[in-house]
Amino acid sequence: REGNEQFVQLDLASGAPTFDALIQKTKPDALIHLAWDVREGGAGLSGRLDDATWTAHESNERMIRNVLSSVVRHKVPRIIFASSVHAAIGHLNGYEYPASIRERTRHGAFHRRTKIGVEDGPAASGLYGATKVWMEEIAHATTAEATGALTVIAVRFGNVRPDDDAAQSEYPFYLSHRDC
Repeated sequence: REGNEQFVQLDLASGAPTFDALIQKTKPDALIHLAWDVREGGAGLSGRLDDATWTAHESNERMIRNVLSSVVRHKVPRIIFASSVHAAIGHLNGYEYPASIRERTRHGAFHRRTKIGVEDGPAASGLYGATKVWMEEIAHATTAEATGALTVIAVRFGNVRPDDDAAQSEYPFYLSHRDC
């Protein structure tokens, strides 16, 4: 319905009734879920296992539960989730993800020069990656509960460069303009 766009801001972790009413009203053909609680410490990128990390995980769990419940209840046929390369970074034999490409030399050469493919499956590194794998598994398990009426796509976002230069990117995480 071009021209009927409406932006609604709500807290998916606590706004389940509002979100559910929105899905019921709009009856979307697909839903793209990009929300994720990454407040300080909550991303798990620091490797800390502290209260902030658990609070963020609980918030993310509530968001996923609320989104999936509404999608199944209102028979939305497709949901696309934002996952992360951190859900598969474990395939790189202990490679640490640098804060920036400039730090790559400090962390050493890549241990793997081939793309990480779907057939490689999940291999989380860190708490953030583990929560993304958990989200992927919960979403895919929901498809079984929805008896085939739901398609789930988990996109493990990689690095996209303005110049589309794989040689200058962190290759295992490179996402070309064409693939994007």
